[in-house]
Amino acid sequence: MKIICFCTLYTGLLSLDLALKLGVKIERVIGLNPKSVNDLDKVSGFIDISSFCKKNKLDFKLVDDYSLKSENPNYVLKESDLIWVAGWQRLLPQSFIKYPNVGVVGSHGSSDGILKGRGRSPQNWALLMGKKKFKISMFKITKNIDSGKVILTKEFKYNQYDNIFHSYLKVSKCNADSIHQITINPNLIKKSKKQNGAPQYFPKRIPEDGFIDWSMSAIDIFNQIKSLSKPYPNARTVINNEIMLINKASNLDIQFDRSHGKIIHLYLNGFILVSCGKGSLLIEDYIIKNKKLITTSSFFKSVPMKRTVNNIIKRFKQDFPNKKINSSLLSFWQKRKYI
Repeated sequence: MKIICFCTLYTGLLSLDLALKLGVKIERVIGLNPKSVNDLDKVSGFIDISSFCKKNKLDFKLVDDYSLKSENPNYVLKESDLIWVAGWQRLLPQSFIKYPNVGVVGSHGSSDGILKGRGRSPQNWALLMGKKKFKISMFKITKNIDSGKVILTKEFKYNQYDNIFHSYLKVSKCNADSIHQITINPNLIKKSKKQNGAPQYFPKRIPEDGFIDWSMSAIDIFNQIKSLSKPYPNARTVINNEIMLINKASNLDIQFDRSHGKIIHLYLNGFILVSCGKGSLLIEDYIIKNKKLITTSSFFKSVPMKRTVNNIIKRFKQDFPNKKINSSLLSFWQKRKYI
């Protein structure tokens, strides 16, 4: 089976690497030209696939248009049976979907499975909600979002230490195993099953959605931070009108102070102890231009989560007026009185 792989993300590259080690043969890898990436926040986890392909003696082609709408499939692709979308955060145009002999496959999932977890950032949302498991499906890509027939599904568990990068590592392993199974047994594609039922969608996230509301519990803030850790643009907060990006923190289930967002203690190693609505948070890895702003008894400014959630829902309804938001996410917000 001749396979073309679309991959321009680090986590997708891990899937590709694992698949190669399992013996999957790849005819060509399609990546995004680094010269065309102006804003890394809009291509989280971007990687130039050139070095990897050269090292592994893989034929590759770089494109300038991430949407592929201005790209000619006859130029980009080779004769192929299957296109595997391993790390590509855009929908493929119909001209590409129709190109291979067998079809196009990709993976998607959520803590509620593929049908109720369509849309954007399902792994980020799963971690943010504190979910304990994730289901990832390999499916046939069509013109509609994540709606194709399901070829196979795998499930893994989250532990308390898992952040978004760990989640992508686990998904990468599942995806590599899945494409390997398909190459061994192509009949799995023919036996793929239609998704039945009413779909639900996760809304798109933007960096501004990551501002912290310090009146939230420490565990919810902890989950927010680890769901947006590198390669994502991080949870963030404000002190004296300057933004701090927070990549790592620890949840402390003890209350040092009743104030919200108050810096209780600044440690010699740079760690920052902060009071929350319930419990406390130890900030361990962060970026701020002026560290002198961080002083004991000063406060981080809260951005109300109710306002953030309202903006997320409003944006979703504008983009997809006829689609339903994932019920688990709505329930999570309702329990915390954000909606």
